[in-house]
Amino acid sequence: MPLTVGMVAPEFVGYAGDGQAVTLSEGLSPWTLLVFWKPGCQASRVALGILEEWHRAYGSHLQVIGVAQETRRGEGQEVAREAGATFPIVDDAPDYPISWVYDPAITPTVFFIEPERRTIVQRCEGFERASYAALLDAIVRSLGRVIPAAGLQSDTIPDHVPG
Repeated sequence: MPLTVGMVAPEFVGYAGDGQAVTLSEGLSPWTLLVFWKPGCQASRVALGILEEWHRAYGSHLQVIGVAQETRRGEGQEVAREAGATFPIVDDAPDYPISWVYDPAITPTVFFIEPERRTIVQRCEGFERASYAALLDAIVRSLGRVIPAAGLQSDTIPDHVPG
């Protein structure tokens, strides 16, 4: 059963390319975006760029964790770094233990998680500019902070990117 808004986000342990353990509970600082993505997915690459802008703009107020699918250990972080992402990336293959629990139907899938009860506040699937605008609105309301040029104003980002 897919995780939906209002449900508790399950704990997980993943490993970044450098072997460091990454967990949801340690990553909550204080709000978290958890993104499932694939290196060969164009929509995922667009999403990573936008999430990186939000990660940098919100700093310690918003933790972003990437879960790379279809990658070998360390490969997801390498690909994400080439795309400009600096947030932690864990590789979920070959057994997909995190993906089995979160059940993302497509990539990218982003979960916005609040820190106190680890409740999912928003779930965003694929890449539609309007969906990411709604996600950013939820972040702004939750954190009480508006960031300028939040990555969605660019004319180079289409309204829809197929996965």
